[in-house]
Order: sequence, then C-alpha cells, then structure tokens
Amino acid sequence: MNEEKPKEHRPSDMPSITAELYAWWDGIRLGEIKFIKGLPLLEEYLPAFIPGHVIFVSGYTSAGKSLLLAQITTWVAGENNSDTLVISVEDSRQEKTMTMISVLSEVHRKVMLLGEIKDKEFDISNALGIMQSWPLRIYDDAYTLDEIESLILQHKPKVVIIDYVQNLSIPRDSLYSQMSYAAQRIFKMAQDYYITMIVASQVSNVGAKEENPAVIDLKGAGELAAVAHTVLQLVKGREEKNYHVVDISITKNKAFGKCGKIKCEFNCSWTKIQRSEDKWNL
Repeated sequence: MNEEKPKEHRPSDMPSITAELYAWWDGIRLGEIKFIKGLPLLEEYLPAFIPGHVIFVSGYTSAGKSLLLAQITTWVAGENNSDTLVISVEDSRQEKTMTMISVLSEVHRKVMLLGEIKDKEFDISNALGIMQSWPLRIYDDAYTLDEIESLILQHKPKVVIIDYVQNLSIPRDSLYSQMSYAAQRIFKMAQDYYITMIVASQVSNVGAKEENPAVIDLKGAGELAAVAHTVLQLVKGREEKNYHVVDISITKNKAFGKCGKIKCEFNCSWTKIQRSEDKWNL
C-alpha cells in the first residue's frame, strides 16, 4: 500500500517569519517590491493594490460595478502601466473596451453600441490610440477557474479582474458550494501567483430591495466575502431626483482597517463615477 507523502510546508518558526518580514520591508525600501497606487476615487480606504489580496466589488444590476471596474482597469493598465488581465463573463470584450473608451473620452457607451460615432470619431480614435500600448488583455471566452489560472500562468499579470463571479462555470451542485469552491480557488491564486484579484459579484434580489446598504448581501457569495481583504458595495439612487447618485460603502477592509462610505455620483456624461464633492478626471 502506497502511503501519500506528507505535504512539505514552509518554515513556521518565528526566526524564519521574521526574516521574511525584513526581506519584504527591504524589498519595498530598495524598490524591488512596488505597489500599484490605489484608484484616486478609493485611495482614502484602498491606498494600494497589494499582491496576494482579494478585493470584492458588489452591487445590484446597473449600480455601476462594471464602470468602476473599467476605471480601475484604466488606472492600473493605463496610468500605472501594470500588466492587467480582465475576465469578462458578462459583456463581450468589445463592450468592455467601449466602457474604457467612455472613461477616457466621456463618449457614452450607448453611442458606440449603436454605431453613432460620426461626431465622436476623433475622441474615440484618440482613446483607442492611448490604449494600444497598455499591458492589458481582455478575455470573454474563459468560463472556468482552470482557464483563468491557465491565463494567469501564460500572461503573468499583476492584477486580475473578474466580472462577474456568478457567471463562471463551477462544477458544484449548489450555489453555496460553487461560491465556496470559487472563494478557495481565487484566494489561492492571489497567494500563489502574488497578484491582486478584483472580483465583481451580483447582489441578491432580496438584498437589492433593502433600503439599508449595511444589509446588502452578495448573491450566494458570503464565502467569497469571507476571504476578501476588502469589500466594496455600490448602492445607486432609485428615485428620479437621485438616480445619478451612487454610494460606495467599504464594508470590510482587513488590509487597511478603515471602513466607511464614499458619496459619489455619475458624471454629467454618465461615463465615470466621481466623488460628489469633486470632479476627478483620469
């Protein structure tokens, strides 16, 4: 009878862990370890995208999740020139690109979807010209966690963005077991490949009807929230007078400690989310 060999763990004694800590701090001091600065919109709560961390972005339909992810992608791949992998299991890669064009040019995505670009061709062309040199790859035909891990090994990104997790094909019977399995795999990928994983999640139908954002839950994704270092929840105004308003609640922030709410709104062209008190431009 063949006995399975015991797993070999890393050294667990305090001198070894202390040496790892000092190696980490020395790497930062010498510039060998570099962080991607947080998106200006979120930097009060999320000052940097830390390798090995999982960030969750949640909200009900049309709350602005994909737009916020597009702003993060534009910031990470464009402004910070960091290798970024986007896995879209909601929109096509063309639609994801249109959303990023919107962030850069303030041309509404609807204009591009309908092909009514005659008066906006200069702005669109200029945005696309900027994006050509970005270290960015967008896949809309990767549906499993195995495929995502294979793409990580192939492209070696610094940041991986998944939009959104419930649309992944996960070989488990129930939503609970699917999300539990996804949580373990996503966390392990962040740790094993030393990358930041940013994952979008739909809010449950019950949660979407609640008036108090504190009770908004992730659709079958409590397990995912449990492994996340930071959880962002988007809550959009529902009445005509405040339909442009969207609050970003930081409900969990294990990495940096501070939780709270950022009062935001869509800009006048509905192509960015910005703080209500200022007009941030990328």
